[in-house]
Amino acid sequence: MPRRDAQPSPRRHAFPARLRVSGRAAFAALRASPIRAMAAPFIVHALPSEREHHRLGLAVPRRVGTAVKRHRIKRLLREAFRLMQHDLPGRYDLLITVRPHDEAPLAAYRHSLGIAVDQVHAKWRKKQDKSRGA
Repeated sequence: MPRRDAQPSPRRHAFPARLRVSGRAAFAALRASPIRAMAAPFIVHALPSEREHHRLGLAVPRRVGTAVKRHRIKRLLREAFRLMQHDLPGRYDLLITVRPHDEAPLAAYRHSLGIAVDQVHAKWRKKQDKSRGA
């Protein structure tokens, strides 16, 4: 039984299945999204979500490298997302399509992901403002 005087727990930075985009239809819808942003090693496609949280999908093609390299990049991107999920603007389903590059440290992926999501958010806001004004 938890103590009554215990302080509330801080935000959880887990990466459960509910934070993952899955299924061909979801990936196809994200790829068809008109809003995308390019960060140094990847492209981020996004669609606004009605959920209370962001979701992440990863596409790392074979041309990026060997299976070991592809899986390492996936782990680094998931970790970057996991650590940043509460600080990202809006609520989006995100698809990160990785382009061939030399592996970077976690901090570089976090920085690039933050910039890309900020760009996506700005583009969606601009699109909403145009549709409201018309």
